Amino acid sequence: MKPNKTPQIDSAIQAQARDWLVLLNSGAVSEQQREAFGRWMAVSEAHEQAFIEYEQTWQQLGQLAPGTRAELRNSVADLPAAGWRAQWNQWLQWSGRSWQAAALASVLLLGVWVVLDGREANPVISHYQTAVAQLQTITLPDGSQLTLAAKTRINAWQTEGERHVELLAGQAFFDIAKNPQQPFYVSVGGTRVRVVGTRFDVNKFNGQVRVSVEEGIVSVSALALDTDSATPAVVLTAGNTVTQLADGVLSAVGTIDPTAAALWRSGRLVYNNATLVEVISDVNRYYDGEIIVHDALKNERITMALTTAEVNQLPAVLAQILPIRVQQAADKRVYLFPAH
Repeated sequence: MKPNKTPQIDSAIQAQARDWLVLLNSGAVSEQQREAFGRWMAVSEAHEQAFIEYEQTWQQLGQLAPGTRAELRNSVADLPAAGWRAQWNQWLQWSGRSWQAAALASVLLLGVWVVLDGREANPVISHYQTAVAQLQTITLPDGSQLTLAAKTRINAWQTEGERHVELLAGQAFFDIAKNPQQPFYVSVGGTRVRVVGTRFDVNKFNGQVRVSVEEGIVSVSALALDTDSATPAVVLTAGNTVTQLADGVLSAVGTIDPTAAALWRSGRLVYNNATLVEVISDVNRYYDGEIIVHDALKNERITMALTTAEVNQLPAVLAQILPIRVQQAADKRVYLFPAH
């Protein structure tokens, strides 16, 4: 009888398992991301096996004595990734660890080590938030610039090998400093964007996520909620846009004017055959109150342009161009109902 062999795990699955391990131990994981992780684990046995193997190595490293951890970390601190892997493999052999553990540890890389030894070196997580009608431009430690739309919340952190932003709510424009050795990831629920250096916009609205590219190349992947399976990554270039729909499926790639990817940064809101719910989701970030759309009207199509200074007049304007009825409430809420 031939001995059972552990099946080879695809390198893409290994990379995903590593990313999940880092995120789950970063202290910055959201409930949505935990749910997405559960769905990712359920996709196949290969996903579960890859994560378990990384987790076992993680636990082995965590059991090291504090002095040993410090000695190992100091010995690799100034080494490039290849040198770190070699040093780590050698250390495992000296300490009697198995070659399987050495192989797994070598894949984790130094960036994972920084998060792994969280008791001593947790990544610094920065939180940014804007108010109603407020725009804010921030510069991250790597030189990347982010412009946050109104009512937007993000978390940002980085490790030795990766840069991360989690868009919790709202919309942001990213001007990413080029660094092939430290890719930049943007996560929005089940949507993940990966870039090296580019300019793009991410908009979270009504359970959907839209990515639009002004310059460079962007890879977008998503987790399909109805099938619990990962969708193939879509590669976007300048002038491309894609939307993760409410069911988690990515739409067909669309075309836009690259210069119009984020006109909101200059106070202009421009729509071409957009759904009413998309327009209102944007406008509510600048509106003194809240506009609520009846379900029967959410998919009404509209083409229009306005400035953020004009949003308070929008309900009256919509009543003139769409079959709707506007109802004002005492709590600064405005309801849009079908006219009949």
